[in-house]
Amino acid sequence: MLSENTYWRYRTDTAMHALNQLPATQLSVSYNGKGSATVRNTGQAVAAMVRLSLRERNGTDRVLPTLYGDNYFWLLPGESRTVSVNPQRTVDRPRLWVEAYNVPAKLT
Repeated sequence: MLSENTYWRYRTDTAMHALNQLPATQLSVSYNGKGSATVRNTGQAVAAMVRLSLRERNGTDRVLPTLYGDNYFWLLPGESRTVSVNPQRTVDRPRLWVEAYNVPAKLT
């Protein structure tokens, strides 16, 4: 596959409010610290706009620049995706921050 895009199409502004009605779901994350992370939707609802952010070991400061194989993607219940995570500088014990529109942020 070369590319995959998911769009929330709408004709009126009120249709965007449906995003706020998405039920909460859960993600599990496996990050090896060496270039790849696997994110799985373990909940019962779609995970909207899953976002990854590599952080310093303190969990607060972002590692910039970092190249991601994918970001802001959607996961159906039970679906998983492996994403390359490549910081452009050496980082001591990096941590991965994962969040989605309807999933609280999680630090691994």
